[in-house]
Amino acid sequence: MDRHSCLYYLRIFHSDIIAVQHFALLLKKFQSIRAIVDLPAAKLLEIGFNSNQINVLKDEDRPQHLRAKVDSDYEWSCKAGNYVMCFESADYPALLREIDSPPPVLFMRGSLNALKANFFSIVGSRRASSAGKRNAYWIAGELSQCGLQISSGLAAGIDTKAHEGCLDRGGTTVAIMGTGIDGVYPNSNRNLASRILERGALVSEFTRGTLPYPGNFPRRNRIIS
Repeated sequence: MDRHSCLYYLRIFHSDIIAVQHFALLLKKFQSIRAIVDLPAAKLLEIGFNSNQINVLKDEDRPQHLRAKVDSDYEWSCKAGNYVMCFESADYPALLREIDSPPPVLFMRGSLNALKANFFSIVGSRRASSAGKRNAYWIAGELSQCGLQISSGLAAGIDTKAHEGCLDRGGTTVAIMGTGIDGVYPNSNRNLASRILERGALVSEFTRGTLPYPGNFPRRNRIIS
């Protein structure tokens, strides 16, 4: 995706007055950021946007804090192994475009090829029983040997064992995070996150610095599924 379009995505993504869900609905309907930006103001009013939101969409309101966030994210994406994938990006997972509220922007670290495999998702309780953890570990390992890639949420319990079972059998796994891409939750999984990055990927729809708020995890789960 070209730099100009990526910056548009980031600016709208970081705006405090356009909800991610509304942004996602626009993308589902019009399929491109340029088509949205080129809509007449009257049409945007008809859709339900107010004048302040239209100013953001039209790039007529660029407060300093917004510019700083956008520039910081773009600079981050220019470093090796870091990616900002927008809804229109060639590497954006195709199935995600089909869900009701696709994330307009994904932050990713690791291998882009890790997102192109056939996935099997395994998630479960953070307070899983010993038997549950053993089963998750075994199932993930066996499925990885069948050519499936395991996706999970990097959480304690079942998620951890699913990632580990895949990695220990030489498979590739992707972790969808409930924090910003620069954080790991729980902290005890930092070494696991490093192992995942060796062949797989870490993915988040949340801006860098986002803490593990409870409301983040249901949103994350729709991406895993």
